[in-house]
Amino acid sequence: MTAEAGAAFVEGALSAPPSSAAGRAVRRLEHGFLILALLAAAFLPLVDTLGRPFGVHVPAGADYLQQVVLWLAFLGGLVATRERRHLSLSTAELFGEGRVRRFGRILAAAVSAATVGILTYAAVGLVLANREEGRKLMGGTPVWLLELVMPVTLD
Repeated sequence: MTAEAGAAFVEGALSAPPSSAAGRAVRRLEHGFLILALLAAAFLPLVDTLGRPFGVHVPAGADYLQQVVLWLAFLGGLVATRERRHLSLSTAELFGEGRVRRFGRILAAAVSAATVGILTYAAVGLVLANREEGRKLMGGTPVWLLELVMPVTLD
């Protein structure tokens, strides 16, 4: 690990920092989108609630909040997977080292991979269906464009 990559290591992170500049840029982009989504999820309802007595509200705020929560869930899952912070679905951890534990880990990984494959297929189908429907949020943003976060983060 270079000194530059070591300097970028985040306290509490389980994964090593990317060695390439492109990898570091992608990681910063992921974190940036996650922070923006979290801030939007906090401020949209806050502005709506505090602004109502003054006649200020966010038009279609509930629709945008729904999309922001979708982004939070999928980007948060992406980062949790990268950092190996997801809950384990395997009971193989209960067994000592050996064949049974190794088989349990392989089986859990296979089930997880199959589940992600099915969810990705379904997410692509949903995005394509919503693209054909042509629904747009206030401001002209197509819903299907915002839903692309699902197949992209699952892939």
